[in-house]
Amino acid sequence: MNLTQLIDKYELSVDKIHFDSRFHATLYMGGVRVRLGNKDSMEDKIAELHGMMAVLANDSGELSLADYDKTAMNPGYYFIRDESIPLEAPPETEASQEAAETTGAAEPSGG
Repeated sequence: MNLTQLIDKYELSVDKIHFDSRFHATLYMGGVRVRLGNKDSMEDKIAELHGMMAVLANDSGELSLADYDKTAMNPGYYFIRDESIPLEAPPETEASQEAAETTGAAEPSGG
């Protein structure tokens, strides 16, 4: 299968596909860039990507599957998060906001 057929088969939402001068593919999916490398094991790479996108969908950075090895027992892939995108801080709860307001109001006025 060709790359666009695999993207359709695995129902990936791809904004853009780029091929470099050596015909290595990079997919652009929201804020995520996925380097697929050459055509070797392309269906396996796309299948791996399909499983990862639920985790990466709201992130921004680069994932490299170019060195995919289907014989590896525990393959590891690196995702390099864009530095310009800060990690999301946990939302403040109402209790922590009330505690901060109470602490500020309850300080002795001195005298």
